[in-house]
Amino acid sequence: ASAVARAPGEALAASTANVVRTAVAQAETPAEVREAAERTLSKSMLLAGGAVAASIVAALVLRPLLGPNWHEALAIVPILSISAFPSMLSWSSAVLQVRVGQGWHTLWAPLVGIAFAIAIAVAASTSLVLASYLVVARDLAVVTVAFWLARSAAPWRTYGLCWIVVGVLGLITYLMV
Repeated sequence: ASAVARAPGEALAASTANVVRTAVAQAETPAEVREAAERTLSKSMLLAGGAVAASIVAALVLRPLLGPNWHEALAIVPILSISAFPSMLSWSSAVLQVRVGQGWHTLWAPLVGIAFAIAIAVAASTSLVLASYLVVARDLAVVTVAFWLARSAAPWRTYGLCWIVVGVLGLITYLMV
C-alpha cells in the first residue's frame, strides 16, 4: 500500500527537482533563483495533485483485486499520497541550496525525517492510519527545515500553498477514515 501511495509522488519529486535545476541554472541572485523556482514549483503543485489522484485510483482498482485482507492497508493510500506535495518541495529545495552555495545544508533536513522514525514505527504497531499521518507530518517537517535552510532562495508562496493543500487534504482524509 505504501508503494501505491508514494510511488507517483516520488517519481514526480525526482523529475521536478531536475526541472527546477534547469530553471534556476541561469539565475544569478537568490531572488532570481526564488522567482524561477516559484514559477516551476507552482505548476508542479498541479502535477502533485495528479499524483495523489493516480495513487487513489490505483488503490480503488486494487481493492477488489486484492480482497478484504488488504482493505485496511489500502485505506491509508489517500493519506500517504498527500506526501507528494511536501516531498516534491523537499527534493527541489536541495537544488536551491546547492544553487545558492549552501549544498552542505542538504544534510540537515533528512535528519529531521530520521528523528520521526521511532514515532512512526511505534504508531504503525497500533494504527496504520496514525502512522500514515505521522509520515505526512514528517514530510512537512522536512520541507519546513529544508526551506528555512534555503530561505534566501525558497519559493515561499508555493511552500504556503503546500501547507494549505496538505491541510485540506488531511482533513478530508481524516473525515473519510
